[in-house]
Amino acid sequence: MSTETKLAHTWPKAGPPLVWEMKKGTAYTSPAIAGDRLVMFHRVGNEERVECLHRETGDRYWKFSYPTQFEDRYGYNMDTTMAPARVQSSTATVYTPTARKASSIA
Repeated sequence: MSTETKLAHTWPKAGPPLVWEMKKGTAYTSPAIAGDRLVMFHRVGNEERVECLHRETGDRYWKFSYPTQFEDRYGYNMDTTMAPARVQSSTATVYTPTARKASSIA
């Protein structure tokens, strides 16, 4: 049960108003949120990206990208399968399939 107090009990027929949106790549992950920061880990082509955005405005704090040759061994999808493991105010600790050790990104 959510302790959130501002949840709507009903929505308008058209749905809730859109606050912001971003074009993202493929991923099996969901965003990690800490404080006012949202960290998204996704893949665009042969590049994996970690982006830190303001959770309410979508403004970007930072972006870190690196090339990847990761291939799903079952041929189902080429998406990144990991998510930020820990998000602090200005850094994210990420574990990736291509780099087994954690990367701290600021």
